[in-house]
Amino acid sequence: MMSTYWLQWKKILLALSILIIGALTLMPTVISIYKHNRIAQFESVPVSNSSPSNGINNQTMIKNIGEPKELTDLEPQSLQRKRTATEIAVVKEWLGKAGYDPEKRVGYRAYSDQILSDLVKNGDTIAMYVMEERAIDAGDISKAKTYAELGIAYGSLRSINSMAIYTEPSFSGFPIETAKAQLKENLAYLELLSIRGDSQSAALKRNINLKLFEQGYGQENSLNSEDEKWIRARALELYDHYRTERIKLGLGDFDNSTPKEVTDLFGK
Repeated sequence: MMSTYWLQWKKILLALSILIIGALTLMPTVISIYKHNRIAQFESVPVSNSSPSNGINNQTMIKNIGEPKELTDLEPQSLQRKRTATEIAVVKEWLGKAGYDPEKRVGYRAYSDQILSDLVKNGDTIAMYVMEERAIDAGDISKAKTYAELGIAYGSLRSINSMAIYTEPSFSGFPIETAKAQLKENLAYLELLSIRGDSQSAALKRNINLKLFEQGYGQENSLNSEDEKWIRARALELYDHYRTERIKLGLGDFDNSTPKEVTDLFGK
């Protein structure tokens, strides 16, 4: 079992590497990255796994690294303006449905497993995410993925983020064919995230992961038109899968719309 200190150190190193690459290659989107990271604040730590499962050669540890105290913390100060009570209510409702609500998540971390389990049974996606965190802390990645997939069926965009992280490719050290297959699966989940209403976050993460892959394997323009077709088709396949699971739960189709109040605040 790896130490907590080692995990935290790896998180810091990975966070720094992503920030550096993002600053050098995605400078026009720095403000957008800032805004998104204030909503979905998580870092991942690849853990070597010599026995790949389902084409995935690394597990991923997800952990929140900070919480915005107010909605105005989610955007750069230079872009802030006074929000009406109605706007704030709409944004908070959307954050909750999307699984991004930071205030609610902080409170839930104080709940017992039993209370959280009861909330999960009632379809609470924030409870699902906190239980996913606890499964990760216990080293049970399979259980964590189960909560993430359940969250997707219930409509959580954060849960799609989680699955995208779980499918992140190995950026070096594996045969390029294996790594590229991992990359395509990862990008399919990011495409699903875009379809479901968080297109800006999906585009940013796609650019970062593609850049890391190409730098790690010395590739340029690594995706051709057939790869892009596969990614899109796989994303639609994932969409249909989770929609089917959603219907089994007695829920209707996904609502992929994003309120104007949210797009105004986050620039999505």
